[in-house]
Amino acid sequence: STWTRHLAEIAWEIRDVDPARATQIAVAALDEHERQIAAEIERDHAFLGWSDWHDRECYRGLGIALSISCAQIDLSNWVKAQCASLPLSVWNAEENYTAFNTAERVVQHWFLVAFHAIPILKELGRPAEPAAIRDLAETLWAHCSFAGRHVHGVPNATHVAECASRCAIEYGEPSEAWLFEQIRNPGLSSRSIWALLDHRTKRIAGGVGMHACDDEAIAAEFTRIASDRFGDGRQFGLDALFYWGLLWLQLGAIEEAEKTAAAICRFTLRAHDRGYKIMALKLLALAASSRPPIPDLADYTAALYRELWPGYTRQEELSDRQRIDEMLECSAVRTL
Repeated sequence: STWTRHLAEIAWEIRDVDPARATQIAVAALDEHERQIAAEIERDHAFLGWSDWHDRECYRGLGIALSISCAQIDLSNWVKAQCASLPLSVWNAEENYTAFNTAERVVQHWFLVAFHAIPILKELGRPAEPAAIRDLAETLWAHCSFAGRHVHGVPNATHVAECASRCAIEYGEPSEAWLFEQIRNPGLSSRSIWALLDHRTKRIAGGVGMHACDDEAIAAEFTRIASDRFGDGRQFGLDALFYWGLLWLQLGAIEEAEKTAAAICRFTLRAHDRGYKIMALKLLALAASSRPPIPDLADYTAALYRELWPGYTRQEELSDRQRIDEMLECSAVRTL
């Protein structure tokens, strides 16, 4: 189902020498993809792929096709038109959960296509208005908040919601007031909040469009607002806690890190939950590096460390262990 990306690449290659033909090919690619999605809806099974490179290249291709298919496009209105006939009411959720769940995935699919069109439109010299990009992200988050009340799991913690955050920072020219408003938004997932901060930090580090002169004050306000939303963390599941953990690590928020580690450890963590265990250990190590830990907490940190790495360290965990070791070197916790 990802072969339409090749049509989009052809349209991209000939866009300057034969723009009319490029538009025709782009429209054909989109039409064919719409037929594929219609077939998925018909059988009540829409696949929202992202982990495979074919899927990511497909979204880039669809973003190209959408951008070249017409001279002017309002991305929010385009997404709304794509989703207008989907069964997404509360009634649909109660009467036919499978169809509603499929429709929810299709919505996120079309949003992801729209987000991938944003950098292409900029490269073509007709960028989307920053306010329109922020509006697109807010619309996606609002939809996810609604769908999350009816779909099992956490749909607002998907890669699509993260993509919305990164696009808003990269292309939406957000003000500090807008950023703080989003953090206060109860419908925004911890993954989305973390992605807002993470991408903003990367842009500052790269010297692109943002300045770090007042970043300490902004980080402090970011931490205060996020901490108010987090509370003691007991209301969140493991996936949400993982991204809260990433946020506190980036902000260096000691008390919040300790609370998140405690919330993670309240769950029964099994052998395949290593990622959550490592996150909890990072958070405990951060807290221990900044103040003397209480004896019970120090003992638990050491025990968790020995459980994870009694000797051999997996290749993909080397950097995590190194970071934890560096933090624990500054603490009174002894792991061996």
